[in-house]
Formats: sequence, structure tokens, C-alpha cells
Amino acid sequence: MTDILLRARALVGTRFAVSPLMQAAAVLHPRVPSESGPPQAVRHALHLIFAEGRLPFLAALRHDVRDYAPDFLTPARSAHEASELDDELHQITRTPAAVVARQMIRLVEDCEPPATHRMTSAVRPFLELGEDRLAERAALELEVLWKAVIAPMWPVLRARANDDVDRRARLVLRYGLARALDSLHPAIACHADVLSLPGSRAVSASTDLPIVLFPSPLTRSWLLSMDPWNQRGPYLIYPAASGATAARPAETARHPLTDVIGHTRFTLLVTLSAAHTTSDLARRHHLSASTVSYHLAHLHRAGLVTRVRTGKQVRYRQTALAAELMDQAGRGRRGAPLPPRRGQEGESSAGVISA
Repeated sequence: MTDILLRARALVGTRFAVSPLMQAAAVLHPRVPSESGPPQAVRHALHLIFAEGRLPFLAALRHDVRDYAPDFLTPARSAHEASELDDELHQITRTPAAVVARQMIRLVEDCEPPATHRMTSAVRPFLELGEDRLAERAALELEVLWKAVIAPMWPVLRARANDDVDRRARLVLRYGLARALDSLHPAIACHADVLSLPGSRAVSASTDLPIVLFPSPLTRSWLLSMDPWNQRGPYLIYPAASGATAARPAETARHPLTDVIGHTRFTLLVTLSAAHTTSDLARRHHLSASTVSYHLAHLHRAGLVTRVRTGKQVRYRQTALAAELMDQAGRGRRGAPLPPRRGQEGESSAGVISA
């Protein structure tokens, strides 16, 4: 049994979040019980992409994971930023080298106990790339996997996850956070300020750092990730509530170009109907300057923005091509509701603890 004592600061900051890469974590983790894992179609897609040999690092990672999985591969955005795939991949590439090193060393040590004197880690050869290149390699392979396996379902998955967050938020408003935590899974219990999860490992911990809760329609189990260095709060992936998903106003009004270039880049592109600097855009959209620069570089390479230097400032603006694409896609969009999803039955009490 794992018991986590949630101190006052942790309770105040605990939040729900919808994350593209956490959907990948829900289907990738090798310790998830087979009866609680992803749907058959997702398992088949995973089998195919790994069989093709296109994801050697992720394959090695799955081979090595025992009780700990490196969490720099699943970064959580701050509370005021919406998660988009490109943002999360960019965050992986910017992981400090020291963080990558200590997490990968922990993984290898988990796989190669000193008493055995055996070198069985499949990720060990990848450590020779160096921390920066390893983070870039991880982001590249996760992008390939996500686009092949998750992307075709993402509009529906995101809608279901958002609906789940809305349901839990109503529970918080009516009955308090403990009731919402207690509702996440039949095997998860919250009594007073202690969150309890069953498992073969006995773990007792306390935290001042908030828990981030990620709903996933792709699992019937749960996955708890705890930072051994206590530099972030626990992450908990849990099964999104089943049931049909009606069209949400924000989804039906969604511009089709958003699904091509991503929400963050589309939002920046809309703002760039007038010229702005990187710092202007960062302030306006509550993003870091480096994140804005990353997205602007992609938009510039695609021919969707121009950049003009005036003195020490560089200003960006939509190109005529961008304006035309936005106008054409906007005229052709539809407001059809998202198709309903059949609920997943038979949630398993077994889950995964990474610590």
C-alpha cells in the first residue's frame, strides 16, 4: 500500500490537467497490467511501430523500466499554460543535463542491481549520446510514436479528458477535494489528508508539493509517478470516466488549422495579424520567451510568418499565405459534434507506482 500525506500546500495546489504526452505514458509503461492496458487497436498500433524498429530508445526504455521511469519524458505544464504536444516536446529538449543524467543513472541502477554485477541495461549504449542529445532523441521518438498511435484519436481523447475534468471539478465544488480524489478509481481512497493506493510496494511519503492529476481514456488502471528527489509533486494518471461525450462549444468552434499546426502556434498566428516582438507575444500569452521563439521558428520555416529587424528588435507578422490558409480553412469548417465513445468496463485494482 502506498500512503501519501498531503500537507496544506499540496492540497491547495493540487490540480487536474490534460496532457498529450501523458496519454503516451498511459500506453507505454511496461508494468501496466495487460487486462488494464490500452484498447486492442492501440496495442496493435504500438506493436507495429516498435516492430518497425523506428523507436530504438523507447524500446530500450521499456525493456529497462522496473520500479522507476524517468519523468523528464512526461513534463507537466504550469497551471496557467494549456498543454500542446509541441510545447511538451520542446520542454523535454530543454531538460537540464543534470536532471537527465541523474534520472537515467537511476533507471540503469534499477535495472542492474550492484549485487548481480551484470550489465543488462538496454539504455546504457544511449547514454553515450550525452544528456542533451539523449533528450532530443527522446523527444523525436515520442513525437513519432504520438503521431502514429495517439494523433488519430486525439480530438476525441481530449474531449473525453476535458469532460472528465469538468465532472471532477463539480465534485470539488460540491463535496471538496477529498471526494474528488476518492472518485478517481475504485482502488484509490482519500481519507482526511492521506491518499492511499494499493500495490505490491509499501511506500509512505508526505509532500508539500501539489499533485497533478491526468485523466486518460486509454487506461482502466492508474499510474503514480513520484520524484525521488522531491523537486516536483506526484503525477497521477487515472482512467477518465466512461460515457458518451457531447460536443463542447470550444471544440465545435475550433478552427481546422489548429489541428494542423497546434493550438499554441495557431493562437500566435492569429495575434500576428499585427506585428509583434517575441517579448510582446510572451507577455500576451503567458508563455516563456524561449517557448515563443521555438514556435515562431517553426512558423517562419513553414512560410507562415515574416520577421523584420528594426534596430535591436525583431518583429514577426503573418504572411499572405498564412492569412489565406486561415481564411480558407475557416470557411470550410464544420460544427459537427464529436462521436460518442463507448465506456470502458472492468477497471482493474492493479496500478503502477514509479518512485
